[in-house]
Amino acid sequence: MGVREYGGVFVNTHTLTHPDTHTPILTADHLSHTYASPEGGLPALKDVTFSVGARQFVCVVGPSGCGKSTLLRLLA
Repeated sequence: MGVREYGGVFVNTHTLTHPDTHTPILTADHLSHTYASPEGGLPALKDVTFSVGARQFVCVVGPSGCGKSTLLRLLA
């Protein structure tokens, strides 16, 4: 799958050798999140789409404040 960027959040997936790696066990489809603020909202994630197959190793990396923790909280 490789590295994909979503507004500063980089999602890196690496497939381990296994015949069932194409069956998604986690899917995010057009995931977005905006925090409420007095200015009308602070977008944290916008239109994030990816899937993770069985036995895939996934890393979420990016600079401070780019939405890594928000993504993980929404998926938990």
